[in-house]
Amino acid sequence: MDVDDCVAGARALADRGIVDPARFAIEGGSASGFTTLAALAFRDVFRAGVSYFGIGNLAAFAAETHKFESRYLEGLVGPYPAARDVYEDRSPVFHLDGIHSPVLVLQGLDDRIVPPAEAERIVAALRENGVPYAFIPFEGEDHGFRKASSILRSIQASSRSTAPCSGSSRRPLPPLPLVGAPPGAFQRADRRRQRAWAAARASDRCRRESAHRRRAGERPQPPGASAPAAGASGGGVLR
Repeated sequence: MDVDDCVAGARALADRGIVDPARFAIEGGSASGFTTLAALAFRDVFRAGVSYFGIGNLAAFAAETHKFESRYLEGLVGPYPAARDVYEDRSPVFHLDGIHSPVLVLQGLDDRIVPPAEAERIVAALRENGVPYAFIPFEGEDHGFRKASSILRSIQASSRSTAPCSGSSRRPLPPLPLVGAPPGAFQRADRRRQRAWAAARASDRCRRESAHRRRAGERPQPPGASAPAAGASGGGVLR
């Protein structure tokens, strides 16, 4: 649901002409880091993603997190291992072949809620699947960065990793070096997204037009068809 909400919100902004759909980026921390990775893995909408101490493997998180949150997922996903298949289906780390955009992974090395091993698994899976990524670990940081130097560094890294999406008139920071970025990969992914976006908008337009005709008492027309002119046989309203 969170993933679909993010996608729907981004598309609504694009439909209103507020943002450029070719420059979507997504960022989140902890559970929102999971949403970021899931949106990249399960929806081909965002051009870049930034995960702050995010969760990639739900089963591993349940086994390794601190005691207070060790049962957190039982009410959201189901009891483990009885719901093992659901845990794997929803874990982005098992579906990284669906990611076609660069990912920045930021992780505090003293994190007890989402331990560093989780970030290491995410990075290993990104590497194995040939997904361009950058990984920045932070010494002395827990679940949420507290040092001014860490906060500044993470913000700058996030800005650099999403630089292709910003379109800012200000002088941008230099792009963040990525591991495993093949030549032309981003351009191909952008073209694929633009085609999918155009098809989605055409489909939405047809649905809106059909809904409008139903409210007006008309029969829905197939795409490309035109309604009879007023004054033609039948009075211009199909029954």
